[in-house]
Amino acid sequence: MAKRVYLDSNVFISLNLQEIGGDFSGLFIQAQLFFNQARKNNDVVVVSKLALGEIQKKTSLSEEDIFSYLSEIGVSVELVVFDRDNLEFNRFMKMGIHTADALHIALAIKAKCDCIVTFNIKDFEKAGKYLRAVAPAEFT
Repeated sequence: MAKRVYLDSNVFISLNLQEIGGDFSGLFIQAQLFFNQARKNNDVVVVSKLALGEIQKKTSLSEEDIFSYLSEIGVSVELVVFDRDNLEFNRFMKMGIHTADALHIALAIKAKCDCIVTFNIKDFEKAGKYLRAVAPAEFT
């Protein structure tokens, strides 16, 4: 069954910049495998303006470039729009979650995502009862 998957910016950034992890693992390969699996599953990859801004800052790609790339590789993409009035991210900040990560969680929940795909699992552990964090290599 197809899932709704919130994309943390670090996954796209690692793919684009062909990053290697501290343990010499190919983060970009793991990201590529995630996108291949999402395409195969017909999953919807949900991105936010927040994630897009983070991607743009690290890669200099425009939003159009990012969406074009995801479209070219056959990934179904949806944009979730930031609406501060509808976000309950204060609950996550009170848990000790960094502001940007709290916003990502709130946006993923707003978009009815099944999980967030990220290389930074630890950043999202405290919100585990609300949203599951999955590393790209573990995504099925």
